Amino acid sequence: MKDNRNPFLSNTHGGVSIGLVLWGLLAAALIYIGFRVFPIYDRYWEVEGLMIAQARKADEFTDSEIRKNVSERIVELGIPIAKPKEALRINRSYNNIKLSLKYEEIFDIQVGQHYQVLYVFPFDINVEADIRR
Repeated sequence: MKDNRNPFLSNTHGGVSIGLVLWGLLAAALIYIGFRVFPIYDRYWEVEGLMIAQARKADEFTDSEIRKNVSERIVELGIPIAKPKEALRINRSYNNIKLSLKYEEIFDIQVGQHYQVLYVFPFDINVEADIRR
């Protein structure tokens, strides 16, 4: 008598159990990566938003005030920039302002007592706005 059951849906070989475990491990890894990567992009978006807001109100702020506001927020967010005031570039003309900031964030995991770098996220924020007079 021939057995018409699908061998992939049968628990007799343990295939379903192993498949579920592997899918569970993959899902857990993706969730872990998401929880580690999302904050990196969240910090980027917050600094970019602040730079946009500062550029739009450039007629109300001096370059040193903009530099102070942005660099203080960089420090508060814990973005790894050694000298944020120097990293922020400001180019102002009579009717235009350009702000730029380049930095990198490292995505790593701890392996024993050491850290293994998995990826380096390069960020390059460039903001430009007209100055209202």
